[in-house]
Amino acid sequence: NLLDENDSLTTLLCDFANITFGPSNQVETVFAQKNVVLQEIPAATLQTNLLKKTVTCESLNLKRSLKTGLLESLHAETNVVGEQLEKTKQGEILKRISADSVNIKFSPTTNQIQNVVAEGNVLAEKIERIATASKIVQASGQKAVYQLTPEQESVELTGEPTAWTDSILLSDAKLVRWNLKTGKLGAIPYKVTPLNSTNKLNRLRIPKKK
Repeated sequence: NLLDENDSLTTLLCDFANITFGPSNQVETVFAQKNVVLQEIPAATLQTNLLKKTVTCESLNLKRSLKTGLLESLHAETNVVGEQLEKTKQGEILKRISADSVNIKFSPTTNQIQNVVAEGNVLAEKIERIATASKIVQASGQKAVYQLTPEQESVELTGEPTAWTDSILLSDAKLVRWNLKTGKLGAIPYKVTPLNSTNKLNRLRIPKKK
């Protein structure tokens, strides 16, 4: 257990760990193996919508900034699942990605996940929870790149990517682009399959394949 000066709590569970410490005896790097569970809960005093970040895997390399006390980067391999839980005015949003390997870079100021590159059997999910209802969007492929900037938050998937919602399935694409802020899905090129009778196909633009 690691409690930062701002009262943010980081917990690491695993069968084996090799930890290095900096000049002020702060944790600088961590290498963990087998049944790894890394979780961070930001302090309630921090002005952030982030509630919790969790990574589970079989092998993990972690680097932490000695200057800020925040996470800098993370590399995980084998059965990797990364989750970020955020609060909204109406409820919660869970963002999840699973893959064979994942590289994550964190913001040096907010400690939010800023960039993710996932490779091998990738599944990206966004689950919005409002009261008793849930809205789920999923996308899969062999590689996914997640980017968070002040302007947008997006995921691009390649390697026979597909995406689906409650009403449609996007398939036969070379690239799937998913805007997480607006919820808009796009692909180049793609095939649309309606998943229920209420879907309005006239609202979807289907480009011709080249």
